[in-house]
Order: sequence, then C-alpha cells, then structure tokens
Amino acid sequence: CYLDFIYLLARKQGNSSKNPKRYEKDAEMFLEYLEEHPNEPRSVFYLAQTYESIDKDKAIFIFVTFYIFNFIFTIGGI
Repeated sequence: CYLDFIYLLARKQGNSSKNPKRYEKDAEMFLEYLEEHPNEPRSVFYLAQTYESIDKDKAIFIFVTFYIFNFIFTIGGI
C-alpha cells in the first residue's frame, strides 16, 4: 500500500501555544538537559532554535558557545 499524497496540518490551538512563557520554559528544559549531556548537538540545535523564537542574537550566541566551542575542544579540532 502506497500513499499518493500526504497532508500535514499544523495548528496552534493547544494549551502550550497559549502560554506566553512557552519558549522560555522550553529553553530552560534544554539548558538543564545540556548540563547533564554537554556533548549532545541535537539538544544544542533545539536550544538555539528555541532562542531564535525569543531573541535571534541569543540563538547565535548559544550556537557558537555550546556547539562550536564544545566541538573544537572535545573532539580535538584545535
């Protein structure tokens, strides 16, 4: 059985979308996770993406400090 097409319906009607502090809560969750798992690039990406919804400058800062710095020094790039 094959699908000829697929629809993706994205709505912003859930309870979390009504919370004005949603992105701050998400960022807090990712920061806590990264304290325990500092070499987790996927969580860094999602943290930066969350901060992009709040503040684009903070998203760039998060990406550079956590991801690039961690990559260079833990994997031995420099």
